[in-house]
Amino acid sequence: MGDDPERAVRHTEYPFRITNTISVVMMLIVLVPQLGGIVSNDKQAIHEVVLGYCRGVDRLDLDLVRSTYHSDALDHHSSFTGRINEFLVWVETELAKYRSTMHFVGNHLAQVDGDRAVSETYAMVVHVGQSPQDEANYTSGVRYIDYMERRDGRWAISERWAIRDWIRSEVNNLSLPPRHVAQGAQGQGDRIFEALKLLEGGDSSSALPLNAGLAGQGA
Repeated sequence: MGDDPERAVRHTEYPFRITNTISVVMMLIVLVPQLGGIVSNDKQAIHEVVLGYCRGVDRLDLDLVRSTYHSDALDHHSSFTGRINEFLVWVETELAKYRSTMHFVGNHLAQVDGDRAVSETYAMVVHVGQSPQDEANYTSGVRYIDYMERRDGRWAISERWAIRDWIRSEVNNLSLPPRHVAQGAQGQGDRIFEALKLLEGGDSSSALPLNAGLAGQGA
């Protein structure tokens, strides 16, 4: 029987097909975890935008609050709707009513699509007035629904809706900590800014001891 040229060609192609298949599989093994890591990194960056906003408001660090928004961002917040510059003026005026605020973040879910994302964050916000009898003492359950964009490699809020789901009055239900206990502060006097100095220049002596004022008190 004579040789079959077509059969010979097919036999010759098989090793190449197998090799190509193996190459594709190996490429997927390498790339899929990397792609998953990219999405994970994006979600972490988006989460940190939310956390940065919370710290900025609680510490009355308006520059930090501004950094969590794009320059043309729009915010729908309680009775307020406006651009970021107007929002910062409104926030500063509102925060003047309180001795302190505390944003406690819970569930956070972000859906990423390239350079765009939508995130929903559940939070409880405690508002502390100037005295236990102050009507400004209340806790609210809120959700931050954020449309975020990555511009020039930076994730930030393009539009936010602050949804208030419930409110609980805390009049005569909140007490101020005793004077000898280390307390939080609005502005650069808060201990977090002293702690952050530990990262500047590697000189730990530039910061106050973090345990100062905590003796005899629980966390």
